[in-house]
Amino acid sequence: MASKQSKQLTKRKKRERENRRQKLFEAQRQKDRERHRAYRRRYPEFLLDTMYGDPEFVQVVRAAMRTINFEDASVFQPWETELYQMLRRDGAGAVGDQLLFVKLEDDVTGRLAEAQFRLNLGQAVLTRIPESERERYLPINDVMFVLQGHHIRVIFRCLLTAKGPGGTIYYSRRKPTLEIDGVPKIVAFSRHAIDRICERIKPRWKTHYAALGDVFAFFDQCMYFERCDLFGGQLAFTFYDGCKPGFVQYCYVDKVVGGENLDPKAGKPYYRVGYCPAVIEGDFLKAKTFLFPGYANTPEYGRLVQSSLPWPEKRSLVERITGLDSQRLYESQDFGLIKWFQDHGVPQVVQLQQEVFAPVK
Repeated sequence: MASKQSKQLTKRKKRERENRRQKLFEAQRQKDRERHRAYRRRYPEFLLDTMYGDPEFVQVVRAAMRTINFEDASVFQPWETELYQMLRRDGAGAVGDQLLFVKLEDDVTGRLAEAQFRLNLGQAVLTRIPESERERYLPINDVMFVLQGHHIRVIFRCLLTAKGPGGTIYYSRRKPTLEIDGVPKIVAFSRHAIDRICERIKPRWKTHYAALGDVFAFFDQCMYFERCDLFGGQLAFTFYDGCKPGFVQYCYVDKVVGGENLDPKAGKPYYRVGYCPAVIEGDFLKAKTFLFPGYANTPEYGRLVQSSLPWPEKRSLVERITGLDSQRLYESQDFGLIKWFQDHGVPQVVQLQQEVFAPVK
């Protein structure tokens, strides 16, 4: 009898412990829900614009965004957290006014703060995407975060694809064209060309959100290309990027032509990014690879080897060209080769009246 009562008592105590645990669990869940509701009242929601996005990539980014916490001090500085609260409370205009006020107080500090705020959220999302997923979806996809009203608009974009005899063809939905023998062809890229452009122009694109956006713009937004023939006759096209004052690319103006030599009436300055040897595949002019100015078979290389320079000097210049890319150029600040090309008939800085890049819609 005593044993039966003991067992009943044990069961009752066990039920009471389980009930207490359940009540504590429910109370904690309620607190978490209240904390989450309070968090959502303080910070902006994400509005997804998926019209031009790859549905699979959208899901990858959505998973990364779910882990974003604007109160995470390891990711967002206190002033950034305050600006996101301001966005939810007062709207994008108030945030813009606050950043403008900082620039008026101190232009350099203001520019740095604006860049940090504009890019840091994208960087936080990018670092949360597993490396295997980055390899699969980037850089043929892109995502942008834009303040809109009291929210953050998340704009997805991807390149279009077509099948060709040489493999997959990647091209912009804007379908920029070049005339080849009087016939317009859509400018397009092989995956190999995309990879070479990325590694030679923005080698940190896999881990830096800003660099990823820059390279994607070449493939998706660039509307102006020029046909050219490489040294030796290979069909190719060349393209340009802007030289904006205050940005590192303005080194091309300062060190290659000199700002005082620009013609105010000739248009904005652009620097030559490089060359893409290309083939015609149906309706497309497809880039096969990418050559930095001065690489073998580029017009710059032809001008160099055909120059009257002594052979030892030619060989020295050719050796300096080997392995040259944007990162090495900007880090060294040695634009001597680029200036030599400019001064010897292969323009590296041009002025154009038309806009080279289409705006993001």
